[in-house]
Amino acid sequence: MMAAVERIAALAGSLLFGVLSGLIPVVNAEAYLAATAGVSALPLAIGVALAVSVGQTIGKLLVFLAARRGRTLRLPWRRRPAVTAASPVADPSAVPDAAAGPLAVTGTDGGVAADGGAAADGGAAADGGAGVGVEPAPARPGRVRATLREWGRRGLELLDRPWLGGGVILASAAVGVPPLAVTTVAAGLSRMRTALFAVTVLVGRTGWFLLVTLASDRLAGTFLGR
Repeated sequence: MMAAVERIAALAGSLLFGVLSGLIPVVNAEAYLAATAGVSALPLAIGVALAVSVGQTIGKLLVFLAARRGRTLRLPWRRRPAVTAASPVADPSAVPDAAAGPLAVTGTDGGVAADGGAAADGGAAADGGAGVGVEPAPARPGRVRATLREWGRRGLELLDRPWLGGGVILASAAVGVPPLAVTTVAAGLSRMRTALFAVTVLVGRTGWFLLVTLASDRLAGTFLGR
């Protein structure tokens, strides 16, 4: 009797953990399943994987519906920053007088340029204009990263198509390309049906979580001698 109660409690806790991981992407469900498979019997570990799959689908569905209704989820622990008296307020006296001369423009490093004023780096401009600093060119992404980014961009463009969009969500839920946290919001903003989204997420997450559980159980048997 006690063993049955413990199993039910483990499954219920796993379901709640899945919902939490669906709402907050940094909560890692794979680590939870790997730890469970390392210390539990395989049947219980599989049950936990199924419970986490259902819970995470519920969490992603809540995000999907929130995006569809045009608002974000307001979690209890995410409070809005309070407005204090120390907040910067525009000073009316700081507004330049039109009769005082041309409007000054602040440079990038705090210098001011106004008809022969300071250059962008704080020095004087020789020709009466502001000096412009040269920024280094941004580093190019690697070939693999650029390819994944391009696949993700093209996948997001397919979400408005019924079956192709379902395939994108299925791939996102199963292998994480594009990231499920991104495709969930994008799908909510698209014309994808709610039922199609829920089914594809559940199938993809279940397959992936079962794979993680079985692999973790095999590794635990190999290295821990279970």
